[in-house]
Amino acid sequence: MKLPLHNRFIEQAIEHVSKDQRSMGLLAGGSMMYGEMDEYSDLDLIIVYDVAFQKEIMEQRIQFAERLGHLLSAFTGEHVGEPVIDTITFMRNTVLGPLVLIHNGRSPRGVRKLEKYALKEMEELQGTIPIHSFESCYHALKNTIKMYQRLRQGSEIVPRNEAERVSIEFLDGIYSENSNGSSFNERKL
Repeated sequence: MKLPLHNRFIEQAIEHVSKDQRSMGLLAGGSMMYGEMDEYSDLDLIIVYDVAFQKEIMEQRIQFAERLGHLLSAFTGEHVGEPVIDTITFMRNTVLGPLVLIHNGRSPRGVRKLEKYALKEMEELQGTIPIHSFESCYHALKNTIKMYQRLRQGSEIVPRNEAERVSIEFLDGIYSENSNGSSFNERKL
């Protein structure tokens, strides 16, 4: 369900993109692409442009975004698909979210509406959200592991203690060898 606010922004974006001769189109992604928008949905819009103008467009991307409306934040999308961050997101969406809901007597369906049903766990879940740095991803992974270990207690999940120990030792070893605050562009987990 697109809201009037969504529609106004999309119309404004189409108008700006169509006036820019360097642009070839505007694509939608995320929940809008799947017809699953609700009042909490953001808009995932991708501007398709002539590659001949890439340098110029990238230099002017913030100004372009500001013309679309009140800009809170802007970022490029090259981080989309970062394997470590994708793995942590997957764990939060398919493992932690459902376990938190079960822990709170709810049906295990992803992470939507956790803020309504799992207030106690919100701060703990926030610790599983990394930014794009080696250090942040390490701590988000460690927080994910700790939360998973806590939530699986009393469940039917049978831990594989040896595999868990070896995996955590491996992660800690990578961190201790490489912990200098470098970004993922410099080091990969």
